[in-house]
Amino acid sequence: MTSELMKESIRFYIGADYLIVNNLLWGNGANLDRGIEAVHRNNLGMIREATEMTPAVRWGVSAADGQKLLDAYKRRTPDEITDVTKAEIIKTAITDIHNICDAMRPADDELLLYRNVAEAYAIKDPAVGGTVDIKGITSTTTTGQKVDYGTGDFQITFHKYEIRVPKGMPILALENDYRNENEVILPPMRYRIAGLRDGEDGKVIELEAIAPLDVGLLIKDAEGQLAALWGENNDLRK
Repeated sequence: MTSELMKESIRFYIGADYLIVNNLLWGNGANLDRGIEAVHRNNLGMIREATEMTPAVRWGVSAADGQKLLDAYKRRTPDEITDVTKAEIIKTAITDIHNICDAMRPADDELLLYRNVAEAYAIKDPAVGGTVDIKGITSTTTTGQKVDYGTGDFQITFHKYEIRVPKGMPILALENDYRNENEVILPPMRYRIAGLRDGEDGKVIELEAIAPLDVGLLIKDAEGQLAALWGENNDLRK
């Protein structure tokens, strides 16, 4: 059963906090800073709208659930970003990572999942038979939705991951109380590149999940990199 704290972590991850969580897992300090700023702006906007509209109206839930969600936004959102509050935000993200991974359960059956990835962030030079570690938490869908982002000079090229997940591999199938997109979340994972082909909407990279990565080691590595990048005053291990 998913606890209330797990549900909170999942809800915020699929909202905007994936920008913090995944840049943390990848150890990408520059993008993590930008992600923190973007999430902070988003959360302040959410708080403002919920205060003006009432939480129940803003999120389409009961008054009690709306107030609970507003309280969570306020608890997670400092008035401003400082060295101290940035470290607290990252500590919350680390808790979220553990909560999300702890909420995962073994897949009852083999799954075929899909994810669209902008070309700039897709696997570089994939080779059939090789392996690749995807360090972030991966949101996928059970339906291979058509890619259609922008036109003309603003057209974004996407690659599609077609991910085969064996029975028994940890997954988190989202329920309708989050959003109804047939969404399945995967942990940081090692994959085998099973095939490459041209699809209707662009290149398709066929992946087979091999084994989850050690989240504890990823977080430890990220903490070391961030401490070096931001200086000892921001060492998250204190």
